[in-house]
Amino acid sequence: MKSVKVVLVKRGNAKEGMLKLRVIENRTNQSWKSLGIKVPIAYWNKEKSRVKATDKIDYKDINNKIKEFEDEYGTADNASEKIKADKNSYTVFYRGLIPSLSIGSQKKYNTLLKTITDYTLTLNKSDLLFADINEDFVLRFKRYLLEDKNLSANTTNRYLKHYKTTINKAIKADAYSYLKHPFLNIQLERESTVDKYLSKAEVQRIIDLDPATKALKDVRLRFLFSIMCCGMRTSDLHLLSFGSIKSDRITYIMYKTKQQLSVKLNTNLKLLLAERVVETEEAKALKSYADFLKWYTEYKDYIKEKQSEMPATISLDLLKKWKEINPALNSPIEERIAKQDEYKEDQQLKFLKHKLTEATSKVLRGLSTKFPKLFVFPGLDVETFKNFNIYDPTKKQFNQIESRTTIYNKALKELQKAADIDMNITSHVARHTYTNLMLDVGADIYAISKSLNHQSIVATERYIAKFNSKVVDDANDNLAIEIPL
Repeated sequence: MKSVKVVLVKRGNAKEGMLKLRVIENRTNQSWKSLGIKVPIAYWNKEKSRVKATDKIDYKDINNKIKEFEDEYGTADNASEKIKADKNSYTVFYRGLIPSLSIGSQKKYNTLLKTITDYTLTLNKSDLLFADINEDFVLRFKRYLLEDKNLSANTTNRYLKHYKTTINKAIKADAYSYLKHPFLNIQLERESTVDKYLSKAEVQRIIDLDPATKALKDVRLRFLFSIMCCGMRTSDLHLLSFGSIKSDRITYIMYKTKQQLSVKLNTNLKLLLAERVVETEEAKALKSYADFLKWYTEYKDYIKEKQSEMPATISLDLLKKWKEINPALNSPIEERIAKQDEYKEDQQLKFLKHKLTEATSKVLRGLSTKFPKLFVFPGLDVETFKNFNIYDPTKKQFNQIESRTTIYNKALKELQKAADIDMNITSHVARHTYTNLMLDVGADIYAISKSLNHQSIVATERYIAKFNSKVVDDANDNLAIEIPL
């Protein structure tokens, strides 16, 4: 006689427990196997051995896994022996590890598991045991990734780092003990790469772009906002709500690192948010909206009038260089430079910017109070994210964020074409561009580190080493002036 049941095991006064499969054979022979899944006690139905229906956790996915375990061990001829054999299997341990990871990590580790399984099959093995894994095995697997799978050195090292992590977790869980760690002599160093970023002139080209469609206007706005808001990551751009905007600051928990970041709403950010406010239906119900719309209309009309006085915009730096190279064309260029300088010092424009940003702040305060969960940049399904917990997103929420990022990256290709930029623009280019612009304006490393929310100055030093060396170049030029040969 055999009894197979999943139970929730908790320790002391813990509010959650670990799901474990209990197998009883011949009434006395009892074996246990962890499913690697933690569940809050409040959501566990003891009688049915199932998770209760709730929107707090992905109960359907967990219940499906419970059924898989019950079916697999319930039909086994000798379930106790199977559990004992599983303890020697790296593959079984790995599969049990995945549910305990975050949803983002689950995706990465599932990909690695498939790759390891594929490699194991090339060795004519259906299962990979802990005893099979040694330094030689790791080196052969590395060659397989580089040569057979044609992966880059950095991707291969990333796979191996995840692989090493699973071995460390197995050792920590007492699943297996190694006399010599398989990765003891394996060096996993990342090759240096050059991160892509836009120059100041290319960013100006996007700023000056007059979008031909509503979709192009939207992607341009998102990309510029991402740059200006300290290189905000795309996931945070999707999740940004009006409730995050208070006291002229944007304060939010970053989706990737779970760290809080607070960014001051400067003039540029307010002008960009004004474009969102005018498209937000909920804003129109606020008392402050009428005043906002008045200044928004006056500002846009004035900008349009000024732009009609000048041909397509060229950056001031480029005009001055053009003047040096082509002295014969000085007259029209000087006239253009004068207009650019006049535009920058335009007192009426400064006044209208001030009034618009002031009015935008008032509307943002209203939206933050009355519609805190409303997304600043629409895209994610409001109902799906109604009870969103950034520390524990559901699989559906995770997949939707990934999907929106894919759609956004496709839209960036259209922005790239419209702005006539040769480089392939992706969502992460905004973060790199922000870093490079900060270096261009001479920001010190501490300011850059704080704005990117790096955990250490060393991390920032490694990060900025890939970008524009203008600060160093300028310092060397100044040295040459001070100490001429």
